[in-house]
Amino acid sequence: MVANEDFSHHKKVGTATALLARLEKAAEDGVDCVEVLDARSADTALYLDLFNVKQSRYSGWVERTLQPFGRNLLMLDRIQLLPEYRGNGYGLYAAYALISSFAPSDGLVACIPAPFELLQKHRASASANGGGIRQNRDIPSWDAAEAKLRRHWALLGFRRVPGSDVFALSLTLKQPSIKERLSNKRSS
Repeated sequence: MVANEDFSHHKKVGTATALLARLEKAAEDGVDCVEVLDARSADTALYLDLFNVKQSRYSGWVERTLQPFGRNLLMLDRIQLLPEYRGNGYGLYAAYALISSFAPSDGLVACIPAPFELLQKHRASASANGGGIRQNRDIPSWDAAEAKLRRHWALLGFRRVPGSDVFALSLTLKQPSIKERLSNKRSS
């Protein structure tokens, strides 16, 4: 929701959802990270790319590059803006608000930047025509939209996990403020 200049009216510009995996607590209770992330859905299981699953710890790349102190993980599940509000920074502000409010200070935030609205439209037309989709890459304009979203998430400091669609952000490393990030976006 965003307010007008005098804060007398609010309007919905989109939706945002996130999931918090308390992997530290799970480990204390003897529950493996694979069980936690795989239990909810195939979508959350994709975040296992952050881990060395045999050792139930972050991968070497995550340890070296992002240097998290803890294993708790905030997953930015979906941030979808209504088309008329895109390009104004609302998605980045929504992500920043979710991170500021819910992210563990010693863990990671992760997301999978993908143009889900294209997937939804394609599934609707595919089922109307009796067909299905084989891969997201078959969807017209998927690659361009995905590349744009990946650049967008990099503005907040998210880094792509090598060989994965997962992007992660360290909460233990110093990050520029949202104001600095958005001013960098406008100047580029």
